Amino acid sequence: MEPFKWGMIGSLERALSFSAETRYTCNPQSLQAFLPSDHNDLHVDEKLHDVTACHTVHDLLQSGIDAVYIASPHKQHYMQAMLCLEGGMPVLCDRPIADSTWQLADLIKLSKQNETFLMEALWIRFMPVVQKVLSVISSGLIGDVVSLKASVYYKTGEMVLPASGDIGGGALFELGTFPVFLSCLFLGQPTYIKATGKLAYNGEDEDFSAFLSYDMGQYAFIEASVTDQMDSFIDICGEKGNIYIRNPWSAKPEGLEVDLADGTKMVHKSDWKGMGLYFEMDEVQACIQKGIIESPFYSHQFTMDVCQVIDKIRMQLIR
Repeated sequence: MEPFKWGMIGSLERALSFSAETRYTCNPQSLQAFLPSDHNDLHVDEKLHDVTACHTVHDLLQSGIDAVYIASPHKQHYMQAMLCLEGGMPVLCDRPIADSTWQLADLIKLSKQNETFLMEALWIRFMPVVQKVLSVISSGLIGDVVSLKASVYYKTGEMVLPASGDIGGGALFELGTFPVFLSCLFLGQPTYIKATGKLAYNGEDEDFSAFLSYDMGQYAFIEASVTDQMDSFIDICGEKGNIYIRNPWSAKPEGLEVDLADGTKMVHKSDWKGMGLYFEMDEVQACIQKGIIESPFYSHQFTMDVCQVIDKIRMQLIR
């Protein structure tokens, strides 16, 4: 079988990780072409063997690839995704796929006009641990979900931030997409949001927390920080028990624990190979081969739902 050929825009480090994950895909896949987001990187040829080094998005689109993975700084996502979709190239774009709902609406519109696949690269959606949580919830084992608490901490060290925030990288955009996504997945769209956070001198948020409430009385409390380093956690509370996802849940967690009200405890360990990027890579290939422009498991509308919540949180942070 001819390998599914990827092109990628991003850092050399990300490209090496992405290329390594292709060994675990269900069907043959390979990284065929690479456009570095840092054009000063001088080690592409010597570190990415048999991968075409490109200098522009146009070069990338002409390199014989089947899809593009965009993993550049998020302020560049919108324009790069637009160029790829305009060229009829399927796009998997790192989170957040866009800075606002209007940018996302533009991308979805172009995807539909050109009948070209588009998906945000939120890898946890396709990881076995999230599939297991959905299975436990749908089985009724913990009853209806009452609340969700989720935090993500990832200290980036001494941040060198641009004066105007041109590169992007605040806690909400870099990390907050994960807990916002889970709140939408397990509880739906909130009816009320209250958010607060700490801003750096360039206007980017260093940390934030948000309370979300829902029609039937459920609630979510989510937080993220790029200045603190603590264990990240998820606690999903149901009427008859809880689900805990162990640190680091936004990457490859140790596993999950189900604690029932009757004292029963069940532990499910994460035992898949690699980091887990290949699960979403498999999904992209499957969708393109079926001729569909969005994943049924992470649709354009669901992506918009997540983006709308992020927009509402961001507006409260910058007031």
